[in-house]
Amino acid sequence: MASVFRGDTNELIGYLVELHGPLLPGTTSWPFRAWPQSTGTLRGQPEAPNIRGGRFTAPPAVTIHIPVSNIESSDMHLHVPMHLLDFIVNHPYFRATQLPSHD
Repeated sequence: MASVFRGDTNELIGYLVELHGPLLPGTTSWPFRAWPQSTGTLRGQPEAPNIRGGRFTAPPAVTIHIPVSNIESSDMHLHVPMHLLDFIVNHPYFRATQLPSHD
């Protein structure tokens, strides 16, 4: 599992399951496949293809890189830049932290 931190505040926001360290020495980022959506966002899974002219069309995947630290541990840390927060919190492997209740 990898801990996920906001890049701007360094706040722990959750975890990515199915992503484990340790990573090779010198690793500074982790690549993710991302698919552009019709809404203009990126997602960790492709959108259902559209049929145009009798053919299935879907945008190709792109690779984005998210900075990592603590690479020598099985719990590596992802530091997500603000422009990729939507991508990561909607990723199929993301699990949000439990927020403390304010009872």
